[in-house]
Amino acid sequence: MKIRIIPRYWFGEFFLVTLLCTGILTSLLLYGNLIRNEELLVQALSISSAHFLELFFLLFPYALSIALPFGFVVSVVLLIGRWSSHGELVAYRSLGGNIFDLSRVVLLFGILISMVSTYSSLEWSPLNRSKFDLRKREILWTQTNSLIDEKGEIEFTFRAEQHSETSGQLGALTGKRVTKASLSAFETSGNNWRNLRIVLSGGPKEEVLVVMHARHAFVEKNKERGELILDLRNVDLEYGFLNGEADNGEAQFLSFERWREPIVFEISQKDKPKGVKRMGFTELLSTIKKNHDSRTRSEALFHLSKNLSFGTSPLFLGMVLVPMGIFAGKSESFLNLTLGLGVGLSFYLLGLLFSVLLENNGLGFIGWWSPNIVCFLAGMHLMIITNKIR
Repeated sequence: MKIRIIPRYWFGEFFLVTLLCTGILTSLLLYGNLIRNEELLVQALSISSAHFLELFFLLFPYALSIALPFGFVVSVVLLIGRWSSHGELVAYRSLGGNIFDLSRVVLLFGILISMVSTYSSLEWSPLNRSKFDLRKREILWTQTNSLIDEKGEIEFTFRAEQHSETSGQLGALTGKRVTKASLSAFETSGNNWRNLRIVLSGGPKEEVLVVMHARHAFVEKNKERGELILDLRNVDLEYGFLNGEADNGEAQFLSFERWREPIVFEISQKDKPKGVKRMGFTELLSTIKKNHDSRTRSEALFHLSKNLSFGTSPLFLGMVLVPMGIFAGKSESFLNLTLGLGVGLSFYLLGLLFSVLLENNGLGFIGWWSPNIVCFLAGMHLMIITNKIR
């Protein structure tokens, strides 16, 4: 009679090693995101440590959603490769066990990981990224003074579609459209700034058009419209610079006790419609069903399919990882680690390849499921072959 033994410690080992691998990968991904948002985090820390920790944890779900499937793959290959190379699986099978017993443990664990990964990819991560963007705008808004003190100046852009009275007035003065402004101030305490310098650039070569000096300015921040409003006093205006090509006159100087109209800069962009990458699961479904823009619907369907495929990948990868670990596993942990990372990366690249190939036919969302299908078919075949080998 065949003795059926399913070591209970397997599940515990998978859990611990997956936790370790996922923690390391999540830390690396978090570090990359922190570097990308270094200036913002420094500003948040200057306000309070609570703001810094809030932004840090808002980035965590995004890093976890990517690291968790990779951590699962690495842990399975590491453990099964070690057990196979050390003869533990041979001993287990000699007592009557078969490959399906081990596969059941891996698949059950894969289902658990897939549930967490899917929730993180489709709901937790996009909603927290949306909150991160909101907090980012709020911090940049409140820290305008600190940004000037730290960097010495801040820049604003007048977009072509932006109808600004400030750019219009100064453009009429110079005869060219003002496209960029650089603001610096000697003192930015409270709402009364001192010794301001505003350099306005424009024209085809982005040359300096106007330089404004103000002894002081009363500052207002309109958070609702995202505007920084400067009421300039004791203003010296310099314009009409010689650019070496067209203008034949020299620079002109004018002085005013007060600038007639407030200078208005857009310090933060107004809230835009939320992109599909910042939508949760229910929002994506609603967009796919109800949005009248076919392009937006296709983008939402593509994003939903991609995240759902990647979120459930541990379940499908688990089917192929068991026989792969038995056949290709090594005693050296570094080689198993490399193999695991290679499998996870190949899974993603395969989905990306097929999604690009099918995108022209409007079926790019189906392409993301190709690696799951390949893993399912290959895993079933390899498990049957492996179980027959004695």
